[in-house]
Amino acid sequence: MKQRIITLTVLILIASLALGACTPATQPAQQTEAVAPPAQAEKVLKVGVLAPFTGPSARVGEEFKYAVTMAFDAINWTVGDTKIEAVWIDGESDPEKATRAYEAAISRDGIHVGLLNWDASEVIPLMDLAAKYQVPHFFAMGTSEDIDIKYLSDAKYEYWMGKGWPTPLS
Repeated sequence: MKQRIITLTVLILIASLALGACTPATQPAQQTEAVAPPAQAEKVLKVGVLAPFTGPSARVGEEFKYAVTMAFDAINWTVGDTKIEAVWIDGESDPEKATRAYEAAISRDGIHVGLLNWDASEVIPLMDLAAKYQVPHFFAMGTSEDIDIKYLSDAKYEYWMGKGWPTPLS
C-alpha cells in the first residue's frame, strides 16, 4: 500500500510539472530565405530524490528508490518531450550530511526539483536550502510540528511543498 501511495505521488508530481511546462509554441515570422532550424538541446528535468540510502534507515531509502524507479519506468522517464533524470541524494538519516548532499545536488548536479525525504530532523535545514535556491521540494515525510511552524513563519518556505505525514496529536 505504501508503495502505491509513493508511486501515485510521483506520478502526480510528474503530471503537475508537465502541465507547468506546456506552453504554446510561437509562430516564427515569415522568412524570405530557407534557413535550417537550430539544433535543439534535449530537455532534461533533474529530480533530486532525497532518502536515507545508507545509515540506520537504509531500507526505507531502498524502498523509495524502487518506488520512484517504478513510477518513472511507467512513463518511460519522460514527460512530453522532457527527459527525467533522477539524482539520488543520500540523507543518511543525518541532518548535517543531508544538508551538504542536498546543496551539492542543487549547486553541482543542477537539480530542478526535489522529491521525498524520510527524517523529520533533516527538514528544517532543507527548507532553508529550498527557499535559498528556489527549488520546489515535493512530498517530504517529516512529522514534526516545528516543520509546520517554520512553514507558516515566512512565505519563502512555500518551496517546501507538502508534508507526507501529519503532525501527531498530543
